Amino acid sequence: MSHGRDIRPASAGSAAAAIRAVARLLLWVGLGATAASSPPLIAQSETTADRQADPRTLFAHRAPLSAAGADAGDLVRLPLATEVLRACRADLSDLRVFDGSRALPFVLRRSTEAIRVLREPAVVRSATRSSAGPATGAAPQTQTESYTLDAPSAWSESGEWTLRVAVDPSRASFARDVELGWGDGTDFEVQQRSTIFRLGSGVELDEVALPPRSGPHLGVRLVGQDSAQTLDPLEPDFVFQRTERTDEGARTLDLALDLEPHPEDREEFVVETQLAAGVLAEALRFETTTRTLRRRVTVTEIGADGSEQLLGQGWIQRVGTRDSSDSASMTVALPAASRQVSPSDGSRRLRIAIDGGDSPPLEDLEIFAQMTRPEIVFEWPAAAAPHLYFGGGRARPPRFDLQQAADRRHFPRESSDATWSLLTDARLDKATLGEIEANPAFDDRPLLAFLQRPGRRIAVDGFRWTSDLELPAENSGLYRVALGPEPLSRIGSDFADLRFVVGARGGAAPGDEEAAQWPYLVAPADDWSLDLEVGGSEASAERTSRIELRLPESIGSLRVDGALRPRTLELTFGQPFFDRQLRLHVVADDERTQLFEGRVTTGRARDVFFSRRTTSRATFDVSSWADREDSYGSARASHEVTGFVVEIDDGDDAPSELRSARLAGPGRQALLVAEPGPVRAIFGATGAENFEAPTYELQRARDLVQSLRGLEVELDPPAANTEARRPGLLQQLAGDWQSLLLWTAILLSVLALGWITLRSVRA
Repeated sequence: MSHGRDIRPASAGSAAAAIRAVARLLLWVGLGATAASSPPLIAQSETTADRQADPRTLFAHRAPLSAAGADAGDLVRLPLATEVLRACRADLSDLRVFDGSRALPFVLRRSTEAIRVLREPAVVRSATRSSAGPATGAAPQTQTESYTLDAPSAWSESGEWTLRVAVDPSRASFARDVELGWGDGTDFEVQQRSTIFRLGSGVELDEVALPPRSGPHLGVRLVGQDSAQTLDPLEPDFVFQRTERTDEGARTLDLALDLEPHPEDREEFVVETQLAAGVLAEALRFETTTRTLRRRVTVTEIGADGSEQLLGQGWIQRVGTRDSSDSASMTVALPAASRQVSPSDGSRRLRIAIDGGDSPPLEDLEIFAQMTRPEIVFEWPAAAAPHLYFGGGRARPPRFDLQQAADRRHFPRESSDATWSLLTDARLDKATLGEIEANPAFDDRPLLAFLQRPGRRIAVDGFRWTSDLELPAENSGLYRVALGPEPLSRIGSDFADLRFVVGARGGAAPGDEEAAQWPYLVAPADDWSLDLEVGGSEASAERTSRIELRLPESIGSLRVDGALRPRTLELTFGQPFFDRQLRLHVVADDERTQLFEGRVTTGRARDVFFSRRTTSRATFDVSSWADREDSYGSARASHEVTGFVVEIDDGDDAPSELRSARLAGPGRQALLVAEPGPVRAIFGATGAENFEAPTYELQRARDLVQSLRGLEVELDPPAANTEARRPGLLQQLAGDWQSLLLWTAILLSVLALGWITLRSVRA
């Protein structure tokens, strides 16, 4: 079969006009469709009552827009300022353009601003199709489609040319080998091979690179196999594409980062910084007055639970000559995976380690986050008085028709090609942002106001400890209460004996028997650390040093079933080179249990020889201390750990010197939803009654709550609850069933012995 098609390429001006016309049509359709269909964004609410509300009350800030020379109906682009990015959520969902009270559809583009894609439909001179193989049954046949295309009229040797093979979207799946070659007629020599495909899952590849031009015509051959039931040819449309860079290099944002030196003493120079939620950095750029350097940089993201994820590694280097301009060597690229939009609007915490070896720290160090400035594209309204509204975190991501039309997998290729051109066209008229001001109509009620309701009243005399905190005003209604080692050491591992109750101004002053409780969730937090008291070293006749490590008085002891669960123990020795046999014991109820025994080597002799280091460190895993069982074969729920004992075999060396000891473990925080004002935390059950883990409606909204930044607050030091009610003797015995069994056995033994004695006397 053969057929020919003649498609006359339009001029560059008419093609651009056609693209703009189609895009304006899509924008007009988007306005009509969003007004008449089901609600695509939060500004178009679900109920009639909500539709009457002003959607502009959802945004905290506003700024007027202007576009010099733009007429009604023209497409304009608005680069988003740094102030806008810092105020919005990470996915920029709380950002809209309003013409009066009407939201204007827009397209958000993040990474295509620096390039422009030129497209020209191909002129097909000839097309043939052939097949080989059995014509019946399900046996595969080899399909071959051959096309001859005219070279594009706008051909240029500059830029990268590709050919898009646009197959009808109704074709669910296919796979073809593509053979390309330039020639003078229908015959051509294969100069390049590639593949196109579409999978049932929606994944497809329909663009192939073109070889260097060597003739007026391009030959294209599609070769593949289909079953006998699907012998239809692909018969695609062909579009030549060329990518060119724009001359607008100022679209890259350079955001200066606030640096905080890392508190720990490390051999490498370490700083920490925060990235705003809307800042999706593509690279980090370093500036320093140090002229000559070559240092390795490691970038790590610290999660809310203290977990660490490696983002990137690289080298920064520079040679200090007057004519040197190697600024590109002072950047470290971050992978694309690190720029995924997170549902959380919280800032991201980065740790940047610069390994300079024996070189001094970099002088006057500054670090900048580099990213491509996001832009929105929209149609300039006739009223010419639009405003940008943003911030507040109260809006869902918009679903405009135009934005969705850019997805070529689900929409006809004619419209999506035009929209895709819009996304990559960097020559649109530019809108500018006026002075930013607070939105006077902003509804500043807390985001979680629907959950800010005191719950069931609870008796406060069943708790041993209390701690006060004052909650300031917070626009989300969420407070992240840091639970340090002191409160964690007094709380059970299931957090059943922790409550937050209404404070004095809420009608629950100290002395009340009951108080209403605020809902909360327990979430991971940064690891905690606790310095132990190091006792004096006791040298024995067996040439062994014995050193006791005691918990601080503010902690007292660790409950095996408590929430304070140590994970590591770090010991700092007074010797720079330590190579001795060591045994580590945990002390619980005046009994010692061995956790570790083995040879410990810290530091290397060669490193110590060439350095002035005077100490060395060793870290031990002590997480198994709470997993051991006692002689009864059950978990030691009632046992308490008071410290550790370190035994070191010194041999003929001087007695070991232990400078410091530090416990560390996973941190916890309470996500508290409450109204501003005084709040009282009560924790640590007295045993007068059995508490179960609290259940709140808040638990069903965990994802929503965790996506909010909230305000970090700290508890006051724990104090004894003067209203605590102590359990009676029977309650104490019932709470310790092992002691109850023991006393029962003793009582029965005494009774039996007395009965035997009485019978002997009578006899």
